[in-house]
Amino acid sequence: MGRVGNTLEYAIYHHQGTGIYASEGNGRKDVPWVYKDPKSGNFYKTSGTKANPYLRDAVESERTKVEKLLGGG
Repeated sequence: MGRVGNTLEYAIYHHQGTGIYASEGNGRKDVPWVYKDPKSGNFYKTSGTKANPYLRDAVESERTKVEKLLGGG
């Protein structure tokens, strides 16, 4: 058994998408919305961000190599 992951707090949002672009359709529907960046104090308006499933893509692209390394392929 293996594990692929990311410890960054925002990784899940980058991977799965947010708002109307959430990959499983469970994102925020009351769009657009405004949020304040805690570091800069600037306000931003958004409808969400598209998913970038980099972890899934990495697993799929390396599956054969990993199976061979583990003796399963």
